[in-house]
Amino acid sequence: MKKIWIIGAGRFGCMAADRLTGKIKDPDLVLVDLKAEKLHEAEGPGRTLIEADGAAYLAENLPTGKPRKRNMFELLGEIHFPPWESLVIRSHQLGPGIGGYRVRELYELADRIEKARGPILLGTACRCHGIVTGLQLDP
Repeated sequence: MKKIWIIGAGRFGCMAADRLTGKIKDPDLVLVDLKAEKLHEAEGPGRTLIEADGAAYLAENLPTGKPRKRNMFELLGEIHFPPWESLVIRSHQLGPGIGGYRVRELYELADRIEKARGPILLGTACRCHGIVTGLQLDP
């Protein structure tokens, strides 16, 4: 089982971890959050917990009326971690809890993947949530 990284141990991060734990035998989940108390709430079997500043843009901070400093899709697209190339497609909200992509953007992402010269960090994100998967493509 490869590691599954979940950025943000708030309500949605814990929900994702719980659902994955129920569906995957011997899960290897890594949860990252800015707040240690959120991580303690996310403890469970097969989970590694990391406190890190990168989770400062989580959705649970948004309903307070505080403006976003940056969009998550921009932050993930700016990851610089050689030799990995970060490729991110923006998800647009279609309704409460429902996101989707523009077809044109999916084709553009496919072209960028084909042109990648090494390993890629393939991500999807809206303004406040995101996920990234590391991929090594065969030549």
